[in-house]
Amino acid sequence: MSYWHIKLPQKFLARLAGRGRNLAHVEPTTLICPALAHGGGNLRINVVYSSHCFTVKFQAGKHRRKMMIWDRGMARAFDDERFEFSKLLPKIIERLPKAQVNQTHEVRNYVYVTDLKRTDGRQYLTFFRLERASSGAAHDLELFVESAYLAADSNRLRRPNAIRFKLLAHKVLTNRAIHFPRR
Repeated sequence: MSYWHIKLPQKFLARLAGRGRNLAHVEPTTLICPALAHGGGNLRINVVYSSHCFTVKFQAGKHRRKMMIWDRGMARAFDDERFEFSKLLPKIIERLPKAQVNQTHEVRNYVYVTDLKRTDGRQYLTFFRLERASSGAAHDLELFVESAYLAADSNRLRRPNAIRFKLLAHKVLTNRAIHFPRR
């Protein structure tokens, strides 16, 4: 059974299907990342996406109740733009092992900024959390994509505290502190 068939109301999924849409592209997947340890090998990272990748905050006068869901106690509404861009997420996540990411103001979260070469200059932001997997899990790390969306404007984001994703994965796996200069 699909991850989303467990997480979301069946009526919501049926309405999406009625619009010719599904969430197959944001099903959990495994990302393979080359390990930095002396022995080499690969890290297996379980990737799970949040509904925030294809929804926005629900606004009563703007959104239809039929396309509303609850996520972590917050009312959310399906969003066409976020949904269309969420189709890029699997390829974006695949590029993480070769990418540099940035720490967010929430410290435990990171953002990967993708320049989509849009004419309006807006960037696509992918916010995620990376944690060690529980003991006995079939993978080494858990990557939870908290949200992903186009930046509100074309101003380049200030991106402090950059770190290579591979190094971040290694530090999380080995439970080592990640040190950045003071902001």
